[in-house]
This record gives sequence, structure tokens and C-alpha cells, in this order.
Amino acid sequence: MRARFFFNLPTAHRPPPTTMPLPAPTLATLVALGVIHAGCKASERTHDDLGLSLAACVTRGDLGRALTAQLVHLDTTHFLLNAFALASVGAAGQAAVGGGAAQYAVATAELLALTGALTLAGLAGLARLPILVERARPGTPAPAWTSAFADRAARTSIVGYSGVIFGWFAIAALASGGRVPLPVGGWSAPAIWGPILSLAACAVIIPHSSALGHASGLVAGVAVWAVGLAWLTPGLVFTLACWGVAAALFGRHQAAKSAAEGSGLDVEAGGGGGQRAGLLDAASAEARAAAAAAAMARAVAAGGGG
Repeated sequence: MRARFFFNLPTAHRPPPTTMPLPAPTLATLVALGVIHAGCKASERTHDDLGLSLAACVTRGDLGRALTAQLVHLDTTHFLLNAFALASVGAAGQAAVGGGAAQYAVATAELLALTGALTLAGLAGLARLPILVERARPGTPAPAWTSAFADRAARTSIVGYSGVIFGWFAIAALASGGRVPLPVGGWSAPAIWGPILSLAACAVIIPHSSALGHASGLVAGVAVWAVGLAWLTPGLVFTLACWGVAAALFGRHQAAKSAAEGSGLDVEAGGGGGQRAGLLDAASAEARAAAAAAAMARAVAAGGGG
């Protein structure tokens, strides 16, 4: 006799579905991301052409990359993973910010802007880490790991919608007000720990994913939820957009001016990771040179004393 599983139960005894239908704004986002992905595959563009990197955003003054790179997926597997993740959180995220298409669009724009800004700031901070350590501890060379972090940050190029998705996960978790069970002792934690644990798991399972980008998106989601959307009046949105355009144009002008004057904002080719920002390379090289000089001075002093 055939076993009667859950899906063989009569319709009257089946529990109601727990999943929410995919909202139209989320579906439109998925379609747009798919079209962009197909265009990138057809054009055969690379991380150097499209990614969020210090070389592009800082050296060449292309600040728009901080936004556009988040819409790009160069690998089909990466796109599919993000598509499934966005589909799973789309309905809950949209409901959390008000349920309307306009609220969803505004929240998405906020997440894109905040995630891009935080990611770029994080890369810039890591690229200058040896110098910052040297300034915090004068006379003491920076540890070798700081230079490794600086070199990696200067070469990093990031693409993908993952940061925004982590932002939506954070918004949905905070809006739920629930708790998630922990695998130890029957304890539970606030729902926001769900995205945080997912971030840690993603960093372990997918080593080449951008933990910085994911963390930036999570922080952006918390910020969007904490501040809310009511303060974004049409007039304020227009004003912020004007200031954003003015800042981008000013950044491009300054980058062109610095390049023309030969101020050291040159771009040199890098292996494996594309291009590096010359100014940030100089900072990293300066820290290594200082460490080498300090080590040599100690060696000379030791030799003289013996």
C-alpha cells in the first residue's frame, strides 16, 4: 500500500500556505537584474570594466560605480543565487516598508546608496590601514597583516546585488519583531541575528564573496529601518538628487585636475585583481618602507651593542 505523505493529504486538511506571493516590484527588480546580466554576458565585460573598486571610484573619479556595480552579475550562478534570495525576502521586505511600490523603490534606492557608500569607505579604510596604525603608534612598525589587508583592498573589485539583499533581510527581520532559535540549549535570539549568522555562514561557505559588501548592506538595512521613509518628501528627494549630481561632477573634475597636474593619482596595472589606486598603493608602500627601516635600525643597534 502506498504511504500517505504530507502532499497526499486531502485538501481540507492541508495547512494554509505560509509563503507570500512575489510582489510586482520585486519581480520587476529580478527582470531588470536579469536583463543587465544578459547584457554583461553578451558584452564580455570584466570586473575592471564594471566593478566597484578604489581604482575606478577614487583614482578615476567614477563614483557612479558604487551604485551601478551592485546591479551587475558577471557569473550566472551568482545571479541565480541572488535572484532566489531576493525572491524569498521580497514580499516581507516590501510589507515592512509600507507595502507600496513607491515605498519599495525609495527603500531600494536608499539601500543601494548606503551600501555603495559604506563599501567604498570600508575599502578606502582598509587600504590605508598600515598608515593609520603607524600614526596611532608612532615609532612602531605596522604588523604585516595590515599591509596584506591594504593590498587586497586596493585590488578588490566588487559586483552583485548581495549587499542590497542583506539590507532587505535586515529590514524584514527587524519588522518581524520575532526571535530565531539557536542550536544550543534551546535558546533564542532577536530576529536580526538571522541575517548576521547568514553573513558569517556566507563568508565561510563562499570564500570569494564580499563580506564587506554584505556587512555594508546589513548595516544599510538597519539604518533604513531605524530612520524610516516618512521624512523623504518629494522636495527633499529632489534636493538630495541635485547635491548628488553636483558631488559626482565635482569628483570627476577634481580627478581630472589631479591627473593633469601629475599629483600622483596614477593608475598602474595589477595582476590578478585588475588595477590599483596609485595613491593608496603609495600609502601601503610607505608603511612597508617604514617597517623595513625600523627593523634595520634595530638590527644595527643590536650589532653595535654586541
